[in-house]
Amino acid sequence: MPSIKAIIVTLLFTLLYALAFIDIPVTFIADQAAKKHGLDPKLFRAVIRQESNWNSMAISPKGAVGLAQLMPAAAQDCGLEQQERYSPYYNLNCGAWHLAKHYQEFKSVEKALCAYNAGASRVRRFGACPPYPETQQYVRNIMTHWQQTSTN
Repeated sequence: MPSIKAIIVTLLFTLLYALAFIDIPVTFIADQAAKKHGLDPKLFRAVIRQESNWNSMAISPKGAVGLAQLMPAAAQDCGLEQQERYSPYYNLNCGAWHLAKHYQEFKSVEKALCAYNAGASRVRRFGACPPYPETQQYVRNIMTHWQQTSTN
């Protein structure tokens, strides 16, 4: 359990960092991150909608934080300090990098989404999307939203 001091420092850092980007909509940052990593921005927006519903301060019961719901290990893969996970810029860029990495490995949007949600090792083990109801619904939700926004 983090100390109260650590929580306050993290919140202050997040607030100060957010003020630096106050004029930049997070959707713009998400689109730029998606393009930088070769993703369809509408797909990445659908992922963020599903992950956090665009709440940069979202925290899951399992410890994922921010817009892209980065777990500590995922943030570490991107070279982020733990408090940087709350920064929309760093969080979205790291999330886009991870999704792109999964797509490069699995050559399938659905499998990449499964890996983002359940972990790449589970997709490798099953050779497909794991049969977890939560992961199956996660992929359906994103694919549906992506298809709806792509036709507009």
